Amino acid sequence: MLLKFFNHFRLTWRLSRDKRASIWLKIFLLGLPLAYASIPTPGDLLPGVGLLDDLVFMGLCSLIFVAISPLALVTEHRNAISGKGADAVAHLDGYRYPKE
Repeated sequence: MLLKFFNHFRLTWRLSRDKRASIWLKIFLLGLPLAYASIPTPGDLLPGVGLLDDLVFMGLCSLIFVAISPLALVTEHRNAISGKGADAVAHLDGYRYPKE
């Protein structure tokens, strides 16, 4: 489960750095959590609770960002993270015997 958690945030990071992803999705990923964190809520009076709800909201925005990103782009990055697909084969071409 911890591996899935880290892979999700690796996927989010890769999608946010990909030039083919929409700029509006990237603004959503960064702008909405920053706006939410800047608005004080009653839970912010308690030290741990205020940070916790901000982190949960950032995680929720990350899930929505991946869900509304183009499926082909998400699949490509998921395959690259897991080591499958054309990206993984391209990295192995340098190790092949030249006469193969």
